[in-house]
Amino acid sequence: MPGSVKDIPKVDFIDGMTLEQLESGMKSRYEQKKEELTGYPVSMQPADESSLILNACAVYMFQGFQFVQRAGEQNMLGMSYGNALDQLGAIAGVTRKDAQAAVCTLKFTLSEKRTSVTSIPQGTMASASGQVYFATTEYAEIPAGQLSVEVPAACTVTGEVGNGYAVGTITTMIDRIGYVESVTNVNSTAGGADIESDESLADKIFLAPSGFSVAGPTDAYAYFCKAHNSQIDDVYVDSPTPGSVVVYITMEGSKLPEEAVIEDLEEYLKNDQVRPLTDNVSVSAPQTVDYSVSVKYWINRSSAGQAAALQEDIEAAVQSYIEWQQAKIGRDINPDQLIQMMVAAGAKRVEITAPAFKSIQKTQIPAITDEATVTYGGVEDD
Repeated sequence: MPGSVKDIPKVDFIDGMTLEQLESGMKSRYEQKKEELTGYPVSMQPADESSLILNACAVYMFQGFQFVQRAGEQNMLGMSYGNALDQLGAIAGVTRKDAQAAVCTLKFTLSEKRTSVTSIPQGTMASASGQVYFATTEYAEIPAGQLSVEVPAACTVTGEVGNGYAVGTITTMIDRIGYVESVTNVNSTAGGADIESDESLADKIFLAPSGFSVAGPTDAYAYFCKAHNSQIDDVYVDSPTPGSVVVYITMEGSKLPEEAVIEDLEEYLKNDQVRPLTDNVSVSAPQTVDYSVSVKYWINRSSAGQAAALQEDIEAAVQSYIEWQQAKIGRDINPDQLIQMMVAAGAKRVEITAPAFKSIQKTQIPAITDEATVTYGGVEDD
C-alpha cells in the first residue's frame, strides 16, 4: 500500500502521444490512402499544401488529446488540482483549509499598580514597528493590585506574513489604554498559513479514511494533525508506554514547530472526539541531530563543454539532498544518497568529507548546522 499520495503511480490517458507522433501518423495514413485510391506512390514534402493542412490539423487535435489527459488527471487524487481536487475531497468529507492568522500572547503592563480593575477590550491592537498588527481575541482585565495580564491575540491579516516575530518584538501600542504603559509578545508568533495548497489537501484526502475511526491508528493521528493545521508537513506518532501517545511534527520546509503551534495542536488532539479516551496525548518537536555537508567533485573531460551548466546542476543537487535529508522525521543521515544525487546531476566522482552515515532515532530529525561546502575539483579523464 502506498505510504502517501506521492507514492501513487501517475496515469497516462493518451499512451504518451506526442505532437510529432500524431502528425507523422496522420501523414502516413494520408499517403497510404491516396496511393490506395490513385495507384500512384505518394511522398509528401514539408511545404506541400496537404502537408501544411495536416500539420495545422494535428496541432488542434493534439490540444484535444491534452484536454483528455487533463480531464483524466482531474479524477485522480495524485494528479488533480484546484477546484477538481476540492470535489474529490468532498467525497471523503474533506475540505480545503482557509488561510489562518498567526497567533501569539500579548502581555499588557501598567505603569503602576491600581486600586481598580483595568479593562483590556477585545480587539486591542499592537504592532511590530508598524509592519504587522495583532489584535486581542478576547476581553481581559488587569485586577486591582496587579501589574499585568496576558491575552491571546491574532494577526489582523491571514497568511504566513504574521509568523516568525520573536519574543519582545511586538511593542507598539496602536490602541492606547489609560494607565497601560507597555505591551509585548511573550512568545513567538506562529500558526499563520496561506490557503491550503493542493499538495497538502491531496495528502489529507489520502489519509481521510484513517480519520473515520478514533481507535488510535498512526495514520488517524497524522490525518487529524494535518486537518487541523495545513502547514504541518511530517508526522511521527510514538507510543513509548501503553496509553501514552507522543506526536512529533515538523512544519513546511522541514522547520521545527513554534511552541504556540505545539500547544494549539495538543489541545486539539486531546479533544475526546479525536483521541481514544485511554490515550494520554502530547505533541512535541523532534530532537535535532546536527550534521554538515562538505564535498568535492569532478566531472568527465568529455563533458567539459558543459562544465558551467553541470556545476549549477550539481550544486542544485546538493541543496536537493539537504531538503531530502531533513524532509522526514527519523530519516538516517545518509551520504550515499548525496553521492547518488550528485552523480545523477553530472558529477563523475565525489569525495565526501561530511556527513558520515549516522543512524538516528525515529523521534529525531537531521538539521544542517552550516551552509554546505561544495568544491569543484575540475575535469578528469572519463
